[in-house]
Amino acid sequence: MFASSLSTNTRRLLYLAIAVLVALNGALLWRDYQKEQGLHDLQQTLYNAQVENRVLKSEKLFGAPFVPPFRTADLQGRSALLPNFGKGHVLLLFFKPSNCASCLKLMSSFNSVIGDNVPVIGVAQAESAAEILTVVDKYGYSFPVYLAVDTPFDLAFSPHSVLIDGARNVVHLSTIDPNVHSVNGLISEVVRLLERR
Repeated sequence: MFASSLSTNTRRLLYLAIAVLVALNGALLWRDYQKEQGLHDLQQTLYNAQVENRVLKSEKLFGAPFVPPFRTADLQGRSALLPNFGKGHVLLLFFKPSNCASCLKLMSSFNSVIGDNVPVIGVAQAESAAEILTVVDKYGYSFPVYLAVDTPFDLAFSPHSVLIDGARNVVHLSTIDPNVHSVNGLISEVVRLLERR
């Protein structure tokens, strides 16, 4: 009788131990799920903040979350309506010849990396095509550059890179800093966005 009682107590302890282990495992799984959900929520919040920031920047620069069509002239004086390059992504580099020399120099980096994936187009606010040609020659831009006739954008003091999709929606917008690491980071970010297409 003592042996059978001991065995019953042992079985009870074993069942209790199993129940505790199952409960602990469930609690750990729930904790991991909560962490994962929290990370997902944080990523979604960050993404929403980035979208909101991009929309605010776009609206400040263009008056809308997309780039409205505007009139330009190429460096030979022929008129063109931009952006009008088909259905794919386009990277527009908005600048003024009076922007900082380091910023203008670093703009030549964009075409060598991004130009293989999408067209890179320069759009300059300037008095004349001759003023732009000086910048193009000095910094060796290999992408086409247009003179803005309409100026739907306010560049302030810095050039801007603006990645748009085929519907002219702004996918990415950033100032171009006079810092090589900053520009390389910006190019990497744009390339990552393009790889997700």
